[in-house]
Amino acid sequence: MAKYGFWVVLAFLLAGCSENDDSPAVPPSPVTDIPGAAEVAPLRPGLYITAQGFSNCGIEGVRYAFQDESGGIVGPLFVTDEQGFMDISAAPEGAKYVTYVYMPAPNLIRWDATTFELAMFQADSLSYRVELVNIQTDDVTPCNHIQGRSKILFVDAGSEQQELDVLSDSRLELNDTALVLAQDDTVNLFAYQDGLLSGSQSVNSADLPDESTIPLALNPTQQVMLEGLMPPEEGEWSETQTALRYTAYPFQTLIRNENQTSEVNLVLDDAGSNLASFEFLADDTLSVQRVGQEGNLLMAQPLEFALKEDIPLLSSGVEFPFILSDSLCTLFSGFSYSNLVGFIRGLQAAFPELGIPNLPDLPVDPELVPECNLNDLSYEMASEKHLTTGQFAARYSATYFTGAGGGDDGLCSSSESSCRLVNRNVYAMTEHEQRNTQIFPPQIGFSRGTFFIPDVPAELIFNTLGGLITRQTFVLSDQQDIQFLHSLAGGEGSRIIDDNEPESTPIRRARLSLIGSPENPIPEALFESRYQSRYQAVGKVH
Repeated sequence: MAKYGFWVVLAFLLAGCSENDDSPAVPPSPVTDIPGAAEVAPLRPGLYITAQGFSNCGIEGVRYAFQDESGGIVGPLFVTDEQGFMDISAAPEGAKYVTYVYMPAPNLIRWDATTFELAMFQADSLSYRVELVNIQTDDVTPCNHIQGRSKILFVDAGSEQQELDVLSDSRLELNDTALVLAQDDTVNLFAYQDGLLSGSQSVNSADLPDESTIPLALNPTQQVMLEGLMPPEEGEWSETQTALRYTAYPFQTLIRNENQTSEVNLVLDDAGSNLASFEFLADDTLSVQRVGQEGNLLMAQPLEFALKEDIPLLSSGVEFPFILSDSLCTLFSGFSYSNLVGFIRGLQAAFPELGIPNLPDLPVDPELVPECNLNDLSYEMASEKHLTTGQFAARYSATYFTGAGGGDDGLCSSSESSCRLVNRNVYAMTEHEQRNTQIFPPQIGFSRGTFFIPDVPAELIFNTLGGLITRQTFVLSDQQDIQFLHSLAGGEGSRIIDDNEPESTPIRRARLSLIGSPENPIPEALFESRYQSRYQAVGKVH
């Protein structure tokens, strides 16, 4: 027994020390694959192609090209490097747009083709990520990290009934309760109970040692009423959506409103602003606006401009590119619109399993022979007093379906074929002209504009069997600052457009977001133009 006495006493002493030790316990380091910051290349000004759910993983090999004002390719074709980086500083002289095309291999069916007007990036030297929606998982596993970790903090929700969103411009990952940061930054905590905000808190991670726990000290919220627009004189809105946003330079985030209730809890904080974005759809006409909080109210305002109403067989507020591709227009040269409708209906009857979409009810003469044009969009306002001569931030979206082909069954399958479902998005400025009616010299007033859609810099072969544009939308804002394109590309005014209802063809689009950096913050004026400006917008969805 004597030989065990020393160890028994030592164990007793150690146990006593453990019970009386007041120092905080250090949680074990979490399992994370993110390497240290020193092991990853520094951020570069430009765009990083990533994926939703894998926002710190670059996608290598995505093709991109610079295009001039007529859509012609300027300079060589480029591909993203191992970090998914697009070097927009390489734009040759004469370039106006940059377009990337994500073509997943070997399953080459669902593409993403997005165009940005270059000038929206030329006022800064910041880094951005483009998060794709539909990807091949092989493209992000293993992960090619864009940023490395510099600090890990732990969070405790404090209650089983409480959900906690832990957000930061430098957040790389949240593994259960472990927050992985790229660098020291403000960490914002938003607590929710029963779908409503129940508290918020901001802490500076620089005040906390690595692998420590964030002390939870939530601030109270404020109750705010949401008030939308009155529905049209005849009927109700086809659909409404509301998005809530909190901004405090240089941070901004959405606040949950999953139940779309009219009474919400928002952040009570003099340093930030609460905003609401309202979307209203009446038939195919979209109305969007962002408003700021006034007292305890976020209230939509009457629209100050509108698109011209469609007049069947005569005119439309928005003249979209024709629904068929150039190749099909050539094939059907001389066909009237009614001929094309009959042809598509025949295909639908012969091949019901393909799910060939209907041609839309366009406000055109059924005997009109359409022109082949995928590039030009025009619009007209309801009044000559609406908007002014200049440029306005806008978004065009479409889904191209190139038709059946490939495979033993002749249908689109997961194997490589000439089938494509291309999600097409363009963020650019319109060219708008406004004139007042006058007697002398005689002039009929108008307010109208055009929007150019560059070609996709990759070959698209539209098959005879069902190849067409299945859905198009256009959103025109009243913002003349090109920086507002960042809001549109980041999801502003897109909840209805990007819906995923079974009866519709969603336009799944990538999201553009700033990669925040305390060492290289976004200028406050740019932040305000992009994320805090109040605006109105109108559009068409069909």
